[in-house]
Amino acid sequence: MKKLFIIIIIFISFQSWTKADDIRDFQIEGMSIGDSLLNLFSEEELIEQFKGNIYNYPNSNRIFESSLPLLKSNIYDEIQVSLINNDKKYIVQNINGTIYFGRNFNECLKKKTQIENDLSILFSIKKTTEEVNHPSDPTGRSPVKASWYTFLSNDHVGIVCTNFHVDTGLKVSLKVLISSFQYNDFLSNEAYK
Repeated sequence: MKKLFIIIIIFISFQSWTKADDIRDFQIEGMSIGDSLLNLFSEEELIEQFKGNIYNYPNSNRIFESSLPLLKSNIYDEIQVSLINNDKKYIVQNINGTIYFGRNFNECLKKKTQIENDLSILFSIKKTTEEVNHPSDPTGRSPVKASWYTFLSNDHVGIVCTNFHVDTGLKVSLKVLISSFQYNDFLSNEAYK
């Protein structure tokens, strides 16, 4: 009887992983889009974390990005979230975990492929890929290789390797991100326009 119970638990667990077609089934450090940061931190802790730690996009400050230094991770070097300015509920519009690779773009690409293989098991939706230059490098010397999993809601899970040019002072980075439709629309139509 005990063996049968264990087999049923394993089967149910496997079923939930193979049917992850809702973006809320995907989390980074226990968070997904639509979650409130107030579930993890007090408002005072959030205000303290955001002090001097906010990135506003070049052409709009409607949505801002910030790292969460109090949130420690065994996987990622940094966790960042994007929120709507003045949202007192602190609802996550985008979350990403970043791993830095120094100047080693090939290692970044290897890890990206490994994560994509894992995600192909988790999601039964189509993957698209793109190669562009990073919009924050006006010289066009910082190539980006990205893979996107787009849900029916137009929310995204992405795996993005950026080979920042040495002149930018930034490291090669891999970002695993979850982003809402609202955030994606903001990036496409407002943040850099």
